[in-house]
Amino acid sequence: MTRAGFAQADELGRALRGLLGAKPALTLWASPTGRALQTLAVICEHLELDWHGARTDPRLVEIDMGSWGGRYYADVIDEVGPVMLPGVR
Repeated sequence: MTRAGFAQADELGRALRGLLGAKPALTLWASPTGRALQTLAVICEHLELDWHGARTDPRLVEIDMGSWGGRYYADVIDEVGPVMLPGVR
């Protein structure tokens, strides 16, 4: 995890603590990737939860978006048209 990623996770943990308080009754889910688990660990520290009890699911792993990666959705649709159609899965 980058320093920026750590700072974002830390801020998110702080914000969630303000909203949920200590030890909220949550079922934790995460991608099994190291970065996702590191992020969860930082957030859980603020919530006083044990991230080791989190459930992982490989379906939560990031997918490669090819040339669309890192771009805003508006920029992609300006270039190629709608990529998500209502009612189509």
